[in-house]
Amino acid sequence: MRTDLLLWGTTTPNAGVETSIIRHFTMALNGAYNAWKFGNDMKLNLYLIQPELRYWPCRKFEGHFLGVHGHYAYYNVGQIPFFSGMEDIIYRGDLYGGGITYGYHWVLGDRFSIEAVIGGGYARMEYDKYRC
Repeated sequence: MRTDLLLWGTTTPNAGVETSIIRHFTMALNGAYNAWKFGNDMKLNLYLIQPELRYWPCRKFEGHFLGVHGHYAYYNVGQIPFFSGMEDIIYRGDLYGGGITYGYHWVLGDRFSIEAVIGGGYARMEYDKYRC
């Protein structure tokens, strides 16, 4: 089991799992869901899924790794007063794409670990724009 603390910072609950598949490779599956409405109008609604294949040059779940991932999300976001141009607009649509990652995994104990990941890739957003 895993979670992304940065997504929690946007009030987006998320979780994931990662399992060993063959020597030096693991498969991770992460998901997020946010159904909140803030105040009277502000929305940050989305669901996201992101599978990732990881290569571990030494031992799995320890040290450096390289990954390739895909992602898909459906979103309904808008009426956010602190972003210029989004005060009276709602964007509703799909996001999809993929990319590569590099990361490092630190084992903290028998059941806990932490990792830092950096990546790059492509995301395409197709949406409808609504004025409120």
